[in-house]
Amino acid sequence: MEEERLTYSGKKPFSMRGMTVPLPVVFLLVLLAAGSGAFVARLFSGAQDGGAPERDGGIHILGAFVTESSDLREGVSGRSRYYAPGSRSLYCYVKYAGAARRGETLDIVWMKNGEAFEQRSVRLAEPRGELLDSCSRDFDGGRYEVRLISGERLRGSVTFMVASEPFVRIAESSVVPGAVFPGGRVTVSVQYDLDGPDEGNGIAVSQRRFVKRDGLTVMEPVEREVKASRGANRDSIRFRLSEDAVPGEYEVVTVLRSNGAEDRVSEIFRVRERPVATYPEISGENGAGSGKKRRGGVTLDQLDRLLRSIYSK
Repeated sequence: MEEERLTYSGKKPFSMRGMTVPLPVVFLLVLLAAGSGAFVARLFSGAQDGGAPERDGGIHILGAFVTESSDLREGVSGRSRYYAPGSRSLYCYVKYAGAARRGETLDIVWMKNGEAFEQRSVRLAEPRGELLDSCSRDFDGGRYEVRLISGERLRGSVTFMVASEPFVRIAESSVVPGAVFPGGRVTVSVQYDLDGPDEGNGIAVSQRRFVKRDGLTVMEPVEREVKASRGANRDSIRFRLSEDAVPGEYEVVTVLRSNGAEDRVSEIFRVRERPVATYPEISGENGAGSGKKRRGGVTLDQLDRLLRSIYSK
């Protein structure tokens, strides 16, 4: 029988009979062979597409917030998503870029509970810059929003709350990573707005988190009491799943309570089935017909045939 050989550029063919290759090396070569075509296709596809998608060519909002200060140097420290009710002036700071020409306009719309109550068009002096818009009125309780519109398109928005009663409101939440194996760890984060009686060292907030699957609680709730400041706050907690967690979809619920006010939010994550590694049994001492079986390697003859079968597809 003719001996199978692999020929490498610039080198003579060599015999592979009687030699073995460790299984980790075999798996690596197979993965590289199977994935090389897709990788090259993605590489050339990216080159043809030109990389990142093109922007639409309009004004881009680089940053925006609402503040009580008319001084931009103090505005960053004075910004908040919560304000007490009363008659006052609030300012919306905007940093923009991408204006096609001087004199292009940006519409600034102040809204309460989804309805506009004040609007103006601001003529931009430069293609890139900053501006400060003001709104003076008796701000009563509700949810407010400042929308930034150009060319009939919403380019950005800022939201804030005005409330006279103690409240806690979750603005953002996340669970990372979105998929884990049994025994893995996940981090749950929330960003929330808060107001209420301050005893001098912060406002008391009760936090409760628990995990559910198919509507049933599957993990002992995690509870703790913290002190938080008035306005925007961020909090995170990390916990570990049990080793016998059943694969599937889970829901982690966060409940915040403060001075009679309550808000809750839930996020979804998945528990994956843990992969089981399998190793093929190789006949013979070195692939020959000795009748014995052992683990831990394959012959170069077998590796050659395996790679040829992959590349020939």
